[in-house]
Amino acid sequence: MTGRPWLLHPEVLEELGSAAQWYEERAAGIGEDLVTLFERTLDAAALHASPGTPVPYVRRADVRWLLLTPRFPYGIVLLLEPRTVIAVTHLHRVPAYWRRRLPRRAATRRGS
Repeated sequence: MTGRPWLLHPEVLEELGSAAQWYEERAAGIGEDLVTLFERTLDAAALHASPGTPVPYVRRADVRWLLLTPRFPYGIVLLLEPRTVIAVTHLHRVPAYWRRRLPRRAATRRGS
């Protein structure tokens, strides 16, 4: 990786591995293609200060995602600071389960 590397939430490799295994069981090499696309997408994202696009229905500017479509219906959910991959999520199955992984933001005082 040539940019700033990404930290991985502990469950990300399990999610990616499960998805890759599912594809590999259907056709040899496709699971490997998914992992390669994941790695290349993160490498490219590491070169940008604010990669990806805002996640729909999430009101946090520090949460973005990168889509692995059209070939794979998956998204990579990113937290920008610290640069962390929060999830590799299937876009058509319970897509917001990963929200519980986000750290809470510090409370801010109004009128201070």
